[in-house]
Amino acid sequence: MSVAHDIDPVEEEKRREQSRRFIRATLLQLQNLRIKTANFEAGDQATWHEARFMAQQVIKEAEGLKLGLLSACAKEVLHFAVKFFSAEPHPPYLKLYMFSALDTLEMELERLRHDQGLR
Repeated sequence: MSVAHDIDPVEEEKRREQSRRFIRATLLQLQNLRIKTANFEAGDQATWHEARFMAQQVIKEAEGLKLGLLSACAKEVLHFAVKFFSAEPHPPYLKLYMFSALDTLEMELERLRHDQGLR
């Protein structure tokens, strides 16, 4: 028996619509965070905390919507945000890694935004 036959089409469409709204909102949130690049570079704790909080929220929501790759990207952002708060002095590569993680998260969000199936 195929798994596709076990999926309720109404529930699947509801999940897709929730995913679309979540992706749009998260892209806006991420774009607002990316504007604060200078704050990241300056080591502004509020900005790093904002990134950590956003990553935690994305992980929670993405896992509920079965968007595993998006969750993995957010876990990478979370990892570097946690490292920022746990390491003094901050490793020199940390900012670069955080920017790369944010880029990866944004690329996955954009991929999902254009994927009609929202896999």
